[in-house]
Amino acid sequence: MDDFFEGVVEFFSDLFVFSSTSRRDKKIDRHITMLRKEAWFNSLFRISANRKLIFNNRKVRRYLKSRRRVKRLIEDVKAQRHFQTLLKSCK
Repeated sequence: MDDFFEGVVEFFSDLFVFSSTSRRDKKIDRHITMLRKEAWFNSLFRISANRKLIFNNRKVRRYLKSRRRVKRLIEDVKAQRHFQTLLKSCK
């Protein structure tokens, strides 16, 4: 009976957390999808450690939340180097 109760509590707590962050996460995931079209980003994304940072690190995700930064990443080599430095600093 305790396992059932814990399962129900966990389900509702996950539901609450999901609903409060899903909008922000969808935006970041869209930005990641845009960046995945770029060869330089895919070479970073193929590395497991970088992929984990992109999906789980708060600093990296906050960086990818900005549409302006993502556009700059697509267009500017200097911004791409900065992003690579950010990934390295978060490891």
